[in-house]
Amino acid sequence: MAKTLQFHASHDVISKFWPLSHFGPRPAAEEAIQNKNKSQLPKPGYMYKVELDLGGSVIQLADDQGTPRPVGYLYMLFADAGSPHRDYAQFQHHRTELERIYGPPPPNPFKNDHPNDLLARQYVADVFIGLGYTGMEYENKVEYPGSIAYVILQPSQVSIIAQESITVQPRQTP
Repeated sequence: MAKTLQFHASHDVISKFWPLSHFGPRPAAEEAIQNKNKSQLPKPGYMYKVELDLGGSVIQLADDQGTPRPVGYLYMLFADAGSPHRDYAQFQHHRTELERIYGPPPPNPFKNDHPNDLLARQYVADVFIGLGYTGMEYENKVEYPGSIAYVILQPSQVSIIAQESITVQPRQTP
């Protein structure tokens, strides 16, 4: 896969992205951060324009899991019906290893605030790398449906081109 310009939005200042970070077109990043704003007030945020270099062996995931925990990627790799690596025993093996790394389940499955989250993300990234993959892609079904999203396996695959301060409006509920 050739280098590509993509976007990532966050409420946090980021100097280095973690393994399993998501990137996509700007409208998808804007929707993703807006969906994370659970308050009734605008909140500060940051929009990152990045260059991704995922190399040549990107696995296409069959499903958009929203913002999955590391175990969600293992499920898509080993337990999803459309996966070329479908092997439920491997899924259980790696899931057990993740539970050893994590300890108790994270209090909020959609927030990266567990003390061992980085270790768990790196473990899962290493599983994908061990199978010869350099990244992941999938069709967005949640943010900016139909767009393509990318997931990195190593922080070195991302170069921050620009960082912009943004105001994140509260999510509009019907």
